Amino acid sequence: FDAVVWYIGGPTTFSWFETLLQDYQDGIAAYLDAGGNWYVDGLDLIAGANARGPLDEDFLRGYLGSDALIQRFDLTLQDSSSAWGIRASPPAAFYVPGTGDSLGMIQMPTSGLRAFAVRDPGYLLVRAPAGMLSQVNPLDYPVAVSVPQAAGGRAVMLTFPLRAANGRGTAPRFLAYVFQQMGLTGP
Repeated sequence: FDAVVWYIGGPTTFSWFETLLQDYQDGIAAYLDAGGNWYVDGLDLIAGANARGPLDEDFLRGYLGSDALIQRFDLTLQDSSSAWGIRASPPAAFYVPGTGDSLGMIQMPTSGLRAFAVRDPGYLLVRAPAGMLSQVNPLDYPVAVSVPQAAGGRAVMLTFPLRAANGRGTAPRFLAYVFQQMGLTGP
């Protein structure tokens, strides 16, 4: 395949999707090691501190260009978690630095996003500006990455469903940018 795109269109509460990612994590890794291009979006994709997910932190470190997930601390619950949500009001806007474009976000569940502690700022695909997450992120956080792989492919992960981006033409422009990064389209 030139690329594998897994788009679920909503929260990843479907057990078959989680099982598929978890059971075939090694196969996805082998595909990326062989130069494959892989795109996935959705909530709860990576397991972290007090946060469920089918992909483990070894996959995060090996293929998603990150040393860890950024954790939040909830003073009310006295709990730390790797799960984030999008604030409801005013509407959040996530930025796509490589395009100068933004993805206006509709309200999402209160958790399920992940924030990446990326090794290289060039891996940042979409960032949530400070204050845009429901648990109040004090800094800009990467919530999507696009990481070139050693064998020439690319791994792209959005920790939110792309369908949550509103605005006419936003999602198609964004996907065209991702596919260009993967070498699937012309300049």
